[in-house]
Amino acid sequence: AFLFAVLFTTDEVPMNQLLSDMWDTLRLRYRPFETYQFPAWIYVLALVLCGISMAAVMQSNANAQPEYALPFINQTGMVVYYVLFVVGQWWCLSYVLPKILKQFGAEVPSLWGYMLVTQAFTMFTILYSYLPKELMVISSFFGLWTFWVQIFGLFNVVGRLISPWKVLLSYVLSLLSFLVVLMLISSIFMIAGQMDTKELETKMQQIMQEQQQLQQQPSK
Repeated sequence: AFLFAVLFTTDEVPMNQLLSDMWDTLRLRYRPFETYQFPAWIYVLALVLCGISMAAVMQSNANAQPEYALPFINQTGMVVYYVLFVVGQWWCLSYVLPKILKQFGAEVPSLWGYMLVTQAFTMFTILYSYLPKELMVISSFFGLWTFWVQIFGLFNVVGRLISPWKVLLSYVLSLLSFLVVLMLISSIFMIAGQMDTKELETKMQQIMQEQQQLQQQPSK
């Protein structure tokens, strides 16, 4: 709550610019990628807020469906994990994606600021927990729209240089690189004892058994 208060009450111009850019991209209005530049503390604050918000949502889901939740030893470890989750995704889209686009013949400017703007919407996912079940479709629509906002900006700029299909393929490949990063983060947490590996193995076995039972059921 304190971090959100800082975010929305600060009078600093960089934070106002971030929120303004987020509002513009939400309406599919973009600036040149190289103009999305912010001080280092903006990147840190926004990514930490996104990680905390995601951790809160995952904790809420864990309370509702504990069999599908990652078995963290404590809440601090869970928050750190999801902050690293957000940072890893942002890094892959900001660093790996331009490298792949370059291989396809599209030289793009820095994406660090643009990806921060289009990923910062994750900080609002914590608000989904307060929506009644009848309005949960709003959260699904918002999530899909923010995904489209991010990739449409890439189509709008990079799609002029190479085929949109190559842009989409580059985006998918960068997300696959993120899966590798995520596996590395998860492995580090398990080695560090921040996850209950026995409980995780038990849950995976239960999920596999449930899937096998569903496959064995005769189709109607």
